[in-house]
Amino acid sequence: MLPLRYGVNLTTHGFVTPSTFIFGHKPSSVGFTEKFNFTFKVVNVGPSKALGAKVEVDIPRHMVPYQHILLNILHVKTSLGSCDIKNSTNITDDYYQMTKPFIFEYLVFPPFEQRQRHMYCMKNDQMCLYITCMLGDMDVGKEANVLVAVEMNPTVLQDYPGKIAVTIESAAIASPMKDLHVLDLQEEKAACVFLRGHSGQMSVHDRAVILVTSLFTGGATLAFLVICLKKVGFFNRKIILMQASLLDEPQDTGEGYEF
Repeated sequence: MLPLRYGVNLTTHGFVTPSTFIFGHKPSSVGFTEKFNFTFKVVNVGPSKALGAKVEVDIPRHMVPYQHILLNILHVKTSLGSCDIKNSTNITDDYYQMTKPFIFEYLVFPPFEQRQRHMYCMKNDQMCLYITCMLGDMDVGKEANVLVAVEMNPTVLQDYPGKIAVTIESAAIASPMKDLHVLDLQEEKAACVFLRGHSGQMSVHDRAVILVTSLFTGGATLAFLVICLKKVGFFNRKIILMQASLLDEPQDTGEGYEF
């Protein structure tokens, strides 16, 4: 006799508002000045009731390799059950003190070259925030909405060396209670939401790097040209011409004089 198994399919969809932002286009104000709302919807499409359903959400928090906090969770709301946040920290004034990168980092990452940064979470990543919402039992067709309100400190991005475009990826995975008699029918395990940011203008540090680099490059090029011209005798040309003109002048040999 075959054991009875129940098929469950929990689908997850998500979006973020606003989905894009621009940083560095206005005077830098230290602190968490940008607000975003991540929304995830979990639906049980059947064919059976989902017992002990839950959804797990991860959100990148730090701008690796720096330890400064980029995103912080304000609050989490769910239409079913309750939620718990992992790796959450109360923000104090210490988090507003930004440490400037070393000057060589600006030289390694040129400010005139835009680079792409893709931020995402690994399993048990200490640089991320994790939210677990226990939704309870969900009948077929029942849905649950999870709202995650976050705040961002754009100073972390503005002080990052070089000009960057950042993509912040947040993933949500819904699953029923683990049981030998429950068959998970999900085709796509995770719903990914992307928050994209672009640099509006270069920071003061980037402009200073461009100025210093330009002066150094120009001076080095000029010195190289001077050395090359000196090697080929460019600066001795007048002396050579004067010597040649002296050789071409008629010499007074003293002939034709009688004593």
